[in-house]
Amino acid sequence: MENNNYSNYSFGTVKENSAVATNKAIAGSFLWMFVGALITLVVGIASTSIVANMMFANPFTLLFIFIGCFIVQMILTARIHKNTYVTQNFSKSLVSFILYSALTGFTFSFIFAYFDVAVLNQVFAGVAAYFLLLAGLTFIFRKKIIKAASFAYMGLIVLLIVSTIMLLVSMFAFNGIYFDALYLGISILGVLVFSVITMVDIKRAHEALSYTDNKKCMMIGFAFDLYLDFMNIFIYILRILLILGKNVSRRD
Repeated sequence: MENNNYSNYSFGTVKENSAVATNKAIAGSFLWMFVGALITLVVGIASTSIVANMMFANPFTLLFIFIGCFIVQMILTARIHKNTYVTQNFSKSLVSFILYSALTGFTFSFIFAYFDVAVLNQVFAGVAAYFLLLAGLTFIFRKKIIKAASFAYMGLIVLLIVSTIMLLVSMFAFNGIYFDALYLGISILGVLVFSVITMVDIKRAHEALSYTDNKKCMMIGFAFDLYLDFMNIFIYILRILLILGKNVSRRD
């Protein structure tokens, strides 16, 4: 009887320690996600004048630079997943994530140029608060998140198709008021879709981190996934502000 009590106590202690470790890993994923997003914001703001000058001086050179950044980002994405899930190298995964965040800031700087720094900071803080709200909703409605996942990924496919069509049409069509209305609808859909995807990723991260001993390394992999969700919501909200004429930048 004493042995059974001891076994139950040991099992309960191990389970409790595992839950604490999982919660710490989740908190770490959120921390690194915010660090990456902050790096993107700082680099993006710092690069606005450089990108603006290059856009007027030699737009084709800037285009090639952006294409090069995109290729490097794809390589970094592959390295993050490899170092996280295959080689399990925390340092290399973290360095790749930071470099990816910095490059994203540079490529997004042409969007940031339309806004005052104060506006960017306010939107960033708002998205950060909204992100924490989504995290809370995830744990409240965790049993229903899986049902919403199919909607989110179907919405993502629709979002990609419609965005591609709109991009192609914009090259040949006049951007009038109806065109702006469509872009506004796409941007709102983007916020909704990535809000649900964010909750799905948070739930997936919690479940995966609960059953792995590689919490430290996987923490960066999930931070990267959450970072992508965060930046998509951030950019879609900036697009909404642009469409609504809220691009009040002193640089204009």
